[in-house]
Amino acid sequence: QFVSKHIPLPLPYNKISVVIMNHSRPRMIRESSLMNTLLSHPNIDEIMLLHSNPDTAFEYIHNKVINIDASPQNDIMGLSLRFYFCQSAKNDWVIHVDDDMEFTTDTLSELIVEFDKNTNRIVGRFGRDLLGSSSSGMFNGYNSANPHKE
Repeated sequence: QFVSKHIPLPLPYNKISVVIMNHSRPRMIRESSLMNTLLSHPNIDEIMLLHSNPDTAFEYIHNKVINIDASPQNDIMGLSLRFYFCQSAKNDWVIHVDDDMEFTTDTLSELIVEFDKNTNRIVGRFGRDLLGSSSSGMFNGYNSANPHKE
């Protein structure tokens, strides 16, 4: 079994809403460790599950989960609907999570603590690299280096 080697960090008091889109992989939400990790975390008190495809919609039953029929908005906005629904979140802090991500509770706590250090920036598991000069505006996707730490 994995044993964390991290020094326990005090979590902020802020409650967090999570936005997840279910479009074509409901199995990922039902069977992966993602939902258990989110539901068990003390800072997460709302998970907005956006069902953007009526063919894959299902009800996830839990008191922290709000199932939302987002298929009408998907027809207009596509993937941007996750940002649109942030307006409906009950908390000021919102995390977007892809349905195919899995991470430990320690990793989620580390992300939250890192964000709390400066809430005016975006914090993610991996940084993005600009291709060439920063004026090009092109990204080289995600990389495994963590640019937020020394």
